[in-house]
Amino acid sequence: MFDLSQTFYARNREPLQELYRRLSVFWSGDLRCDASAAQRMWLGDEHGQLAAPCDARVLETCVPLFRQMGLIDELHPAPETVFDQADLLGVTFEGNIARFKLLRHIESSLGCALGEVVCWFGQRLRDARDGTIDRILVRLEAMDTSLLDHPWIAAQRALDRKDPNPWRRPFATEYELGLAAAFCVFGSKLELVDTARCTESSRISGVPGRTITHQRFRCTSRRGDFVMLNARAEQRVLDGRTVEPRHTTLSSLRERLQTVPMPMGARIAFITGNPHAERTYVEAWREITAAGRDDVSLIPIATQAARSPDLSTSCLGEIARILHNESLRVA
Repeated sequence: MFDLSQTFYARNREPLQELYRRLSVFWSGDLRCDASAAQRMWLGDEHGQLAAPCDARVLETCVPLFRQMGLIDELHPAPETVFDQADLLGVTFEGNIARFKLLRHIESSLGCALGEVVCWFGQRLRDARDGTIDRILVRLEAMDTSLLDHPWIAAQRALDRKDPNPWRRPFATEYELGLAAAFCVFGSKLELVDTARCTESSRISGVPGRTITHQRFRCTSRRGDFVMLNARAEQRVLDGRTVEPRHTTLSSLRERLQTVPMPMGARIAFITGNPHAERTYVEAWREITAAGRDDVSLIPIATQAARSPDLSTSCLGEIARILHNESLRVA
């Protein structure tokens, strides 16, 4: 559980100061000034982005600092914890697979009961971070060769990869990628039991209206259904610039609360991934309490941050977003 009695900035003052020193960023000791510097130096449209070149060896020395701040390691609940529901936040295709595998591990190896799982997927176009269509199909085939003949997967394979409209291509959005990831982990044990259809007009230029808001799947290997949200894309503005529309943590949560209500006094497993675990947890917790649901207990669970050349950059971007959010709350 994250200690929300103190801000991230206050809890991590010493490692943050050392981080700024190593990366030659001025440390003022004032939250708003230090948040502004982090945003200017490390924040991109989606993830971290360095405003100035930095030696890879210096970035590597920062990894222990990121670990000290809780941005690296996996988070588990106590063994045999019983939850009323779980929320699983969508991410890239491989990230979704990792989160479903962690869910399975928590239930099968730690003896926890997660109950109904609400997956926050939605209208974000597949991009290079998600891998190629062939890579997705290889992952599905590796799970079970018969999956390629599954009606839903066969329908995706039949779509035109070169369709000029990217929304009509195979595995076009995070929603389809989320379903594909679930099949990669649970295979033919997933059974579609309900589809919530809708007819929406396009609200954002270039983004089609949804035809499905969510689907419910039963999994014969566990207790509790999966509810796969197809959250609506939102127009986003960053530093006065319009950036690619997609659903956000908060917009997905609002749809989640409308679609699958949380029981009174519910204990909710909140499954996300590092380095994003604390920020998404705090955003969700604040939104839930603002909606008058301070009776709900939110328990953070997270996959380990993926070891990649972009790890340090991702952690820096996450620090910039956390400090920016905290600076707005004290302004």
